[in-house]
Amino acid sequence: MPAKGGGNYQPAPKRVLLACDDDELRAALSFALERDRHHVVELEDGSELLDYLDGSRVCETPTLPRPDAIIASLTMTGLGGLELLEALRRIDDRTPFIGLAEGHDERSFERVRALGAQYIFEAPLRLDDIREALHSLPGGMFPEGKASHDARLEACHRGSRFMEPDGDR
Repeated sequence: MPAKGGGNYQPAPKRVLLACDDDELRAALSFALERDRHHVVELEDGSELLDYLDGSRVCETPTLPRPDAIIASLTMTGLGGLELLEALRRIDDRTPFIGLAEGHDERSFERVRALGAQYIFEAPLRLDDIREALHSLPGGMFPEGKASHDARLEACHRGSRFMEPDGDR
């Protein structure tokens, strides 16, 4: 991926759990993230994501490497949105969370923020913004002279409601 100011930016590969009940969106995101060398585990809904984290019926192994990030739709049928993030935070309060929303609901967004989501993006989604958000999370590499952390976050601010309070922008 070209970095601002020239050069190539190669983020450290991350293990990403991607939960989305929209098959086309999930496939497009997975394809883009895998091109960035991330290991993506696709899950169809919030329940499957929690099962995966528990190491239960989805993955059928007692222990799994902890994901570096979770990207999930906030509007999935079944267990989605706030319910998913609340359940997730009961079992894992450290993994960075990126939420994907189809509409704007300030009350829900504030609750998602309170639960520790790093980013939330509203439709229409910009794939590059989601990729930039993932790259900005811990574990990414910012080679000197290639791109600063602030420059990498610039695109994230366009889609994020949670980097800083509105009054501080």
